[in-house]
Amino acid sequence: MSERTKLSKRIVEAVNQMPAKVRQVVGFCHYRGFSLLEIGRCLGMKKEEAESLLRCGNALISRTVLVP
Repeated sequence: MSERTKLSKRIVEAVNQMPAKVRQVVGFCHYRGFSLLEIGRCLGMKKEEAESLLRCGNALISRTVLVP
């Protein structure tokens, strides 16, 4: 299995372990390209809450990817 495939699997595992709201925000941002303002509007939250959830999601992905 290639390193890229292993990395992709670890990212998917990290996303699957996220709480639902965090997963939604990460999906809207990274996979759909929505801005934080758009994400907030879609999910009925303030832009700042979407930003906070995105930071949490990104941190979870980073920790998962950096673990050997």
